[in-house]
Amino acid sequence: IGTTSTATFDWTIQANPTLSKVSLSGVGTSRPKLSFMLTAGRDAPKLKTATVTLPRGLRFTRSRAKVTVTGLRNRRVKYTVSLQHGTLVIKVSNPAQQLHVTVTYPRLQAGGSLVSDVARRHASRLGLTVRTTDLLKRATRLTAKVKPRS
Repeated sequence: IGTTSTATFDWTIQANPTLSKVSLSGVGTSRPKLSFMLTAGRDAPKLKTATVTLPRGLRFTRSRAKVTVTGLRNRRVKYTVSLQHGTLVIKVSNPAQQLHVTVTYPRLQAGGSLVSDVARRHASRLGLTVRTTDLLKRATRLTAKVKPRS
């Protein structure tokens, strides 16, 4: 009748990266601080780059200071930061399972209406977008809503 054959292979299901612990403080005093954590998915390749896009009312400046990136358990990570078309691009030298990113004033600045809304406690939640790329060059777009605080 016909011939049959058998094949075996391993199947790995990888989870997407996650964006967590997002906070935005100091906006009401015009000295904002943005902090968030990126974690590679379970059984997924480590993270290589992160591109941060800000909501209206916030902007990145070309200031060299005030961007810190640490890895798992607050370990130091070698990284470079650049500003491309209003987005902050963070590239790590050694890919990491987890990245904790903090961007503060003067690298991050808040606009007038957002500052006054937060100072009067009328600010609504803002959308933050982070695009990650892993070792296999697979890009993932992550979003989070964050309520700005004074």
